[in-house]
Formats: sequence, structure tokens, C-alpha cells
Amino acid sequence: MSFRSSARSLLGAGGFLLAACGGEDRYAFDDPARRPAVARPVEAPGTERELLPLSGVSIGADDALFSASEAASDLARVEGETVRAEELLDALLFFQREATQELLRKTIEFRLVRLEARRLGARLPVAILEAEEAAFLRRAEEEVKRFGDGSQSFEAYLRGELASDPAHYARSLRRFLALGLLRDRVIRADQLQRERLVVRGLSLRERALAERAWQDLRDGASFELLALQLDPEAPAERRGLWPALPLDDPHPIVGTFGRQELQGFQPPIEQQVGSGSVWHVVELVHRLPADPRSFEELAPEIEASLAAQPVGREEYLVWLRGALRRWRVEGPEPR
Repeated sequence: MSFRSSARSLLGAGGFLLAACGGEDRYAFDDPARRPAVARPVEAPGTERELLPLSGVSIGADDALFSASEAASDLARVEGETVRAEELLDALLFFQREATQELLRKTIEFRLVRLEARRLGARLPVAILEAEEAAFLRRAEEEVKRFGDGSQSFEAYLRGELASDPAHYARSLRRFLALGLLRDRVIRADQLQRERLVVRGLSLRERALAERAWQDLRDGASFELLALQLDPEAPAERRGLWPALPLDDPHPIVGTFGRQELQGFQPPIEQQVGSGSVWHVVELVHRLPADPRSFEELAPEIEASLAAQPVGREEYLVWLRGALRRWRVEGPEPR
């Protein structure tokens, strides 16, 4: 692997940047190594804006950190004429349509995060953002040293390989990290404030296999052993209790149980996924009441729960379905 591709995979606005905020494949952008660097306007030495220190103890949806990014849409200049974001989007749609759609989905997701943070009154502790920011930059500098020959500084790498001045890169990094961290707090708060079902079970692609599994469980088979046998690659969050499902979620499992006190594993429940189906064999474990407390009151519990268990993909999807019902999106939906 080359130095350029290795370091760009870390430093570009790509997977590692957002994975630092929690999550996995849903945070993957296009491969930064395939994208041409954007030439930013050249400024005289000493005229670059410094990255201002964070103030206060927390950051909310309307913090200047986010609004500042929306005001600056000029990406570069050619003979004094501005190259704007719309032109870059047109070019990316032509050359890398799939990658651009993912980038657009991520941008839409972050807009939803801010709307949801405003709805819930969610805030991100500044101390957590500062720690995440320092850790990321430390790893980034180590990566540059690891794949380089030691002659190039981190600042030189930003200017030469990413065509970005350090202050601009630091501002962009801070915004992305802040949005990702705020998103996780929004998701966890949204869960706590809704009445939920907690289930455990199996998710299988074949109906016949799901029917046999249901019958085996009714006959007294061990759920744990059956789960390992039928779905050994299932994520950890599917091995025990699944992430809670709000009672207003459109998931077919919620439609089956609702407010009924059904006992034991239920017959396979079909869920449409893309062009196919998944069959769930689940049992209701317990119900969780909605917590009426505000985000501010829940904040200590949210921080403790995130430290113990980061937001997983299933929990993210539950939140996303709710957000897409609450807010109108015209464009590709996050996924």
C-alpha cells in the first residue's frame, strides 16, 4: 500500500474520520484516494484564520461551529472566478455517481442530526469533543510518519496531498467529529424517551430455515446453541437482546407484538429488505416505558451508556426511520 493511499484513507473526509464517532459501514464515504484534490485559494503567509478555541461546556444544534460551515461554499478560484460546491457535485455525479450519492446521504444525515438535536435539546460536552479531536490528530500524525520517510511534516502533507491549509482542515475535522458525536447522543436520547419493546431472536434469509428454527425452539432447543449454528456471523447485538424497538416504529416485529403480551417465540415474521425478505423468529423479553425526563436530565445516563455500549447499526436504523417520518427529505435517504 502506498503512502498516499494509506494516509489519505485516514486524513481525507472518509471512513476513519466518521468511524471515530461510532459505527461501521454506514459511515463509509467514497475512497478519498480516487478523488482529485481541491485546490483552495492561495493566501499570503500569516493571513490564514486560526482555529478558535472551543468555548462553553457543551455544543448544541445551533452552535456557530455548524452554521459557519454553511456560509462558506466557495471551494477554489480560477483566474479570480469562484468554483462553487454545485460544480463539484456535478462533476462527481458524472464521474463517481455511487460515491457521490453516499456523500450526499451523509450530508443529509447530518442535517437530520441537527434537526433532531434541536427537537430534543441535545448537547455535546466540549470536553468529549476536545478529547476526540486530539486523539484523531495524534493518530493522523502517526499515520503520516508511519507511511512516509519522515521528511514530510503533518502540515506539509495537508498542503501537498490534501490541498488544504491546517486551519481549514482542523475546522472541517472539528465539525465532522462534533456532528458524529452529537448524533450518537441524539440516537440514545431518542431511544430513552420512547416506549419500547425488547426482543431476542434469529434473523434468517430463508423462510423454510426460519420455520424449522421456530419449531426447534418450540420443542425446547437452546436458543444460544441454535443461534450459533444457524447464524454464526451475526453481530453481537443480535446474539442476545436486540436494540429496543419503539412502539411507533414501523418494523414488522412491532406490528406483530404491539401491546399484546405474546409468550414465547413467535412464528417467523417477514421483513422486506431491498428486493428480498428477512424472516425473524423472536420472543418478547420485556417492555421499557418512555422516560419523560429532558435531555439535560438524561445526559449523565446517556454518557454512561455510550461509554458502556456505543451506538450500533440496528439502533441507528431505528432512530433513522423515526427521523425520516418526522422530517421531509427530498433526495437520497441515509441508510
